Amino acid sequence: MATADESLHAHLSRLELALLSADVRTSAEALARLLADDFREIGASGHMFGKDEVLVRLPCESGVAFATEAMEVRELAAGLAQVTYRATRSAEGETRRSWRSSLWRRGAAGWSMVFHQGTPLADGADIGPHVPAGAT
Repeated sequence: MATADESLHAHLSRLELALLSADVRTSAEALARLLADDFREIGASGHMFGKDEVLVRLPCESGVAFATEAMEVRELAAGLAQVTYRATRSAEGETRRSWRSSLWRRGAAGWSMVFHQGTPLADGADIGPHVPAGAT
């Protein structure tokens, strides 16, 4: 039987991965269900985007694929969790790697993402295993 932490990890991991899938990214309706109305994103460009901008921008993207690794879910408070992971984004022959962090909030309609940030890794940067504080 899965513990509450394992269940939360599995559920939020599925939601996070859904937001990286082409099926969801090309559907403003699917995106709108997963993003909170007060959603904010700090993009790799350094610009901040709200939900409305994301709903217009993402469905226009094509040929984008993601691979993820080292996904972690931490419950920060009741109904608030953080998902962190490393991502590799491939599009138009270009590959970019980043650390990603999302905040998810549970409301009456379920979990929705309220914040997301991707921090690019420099070319050749080591994205070796994450070592949690105190684990050395």
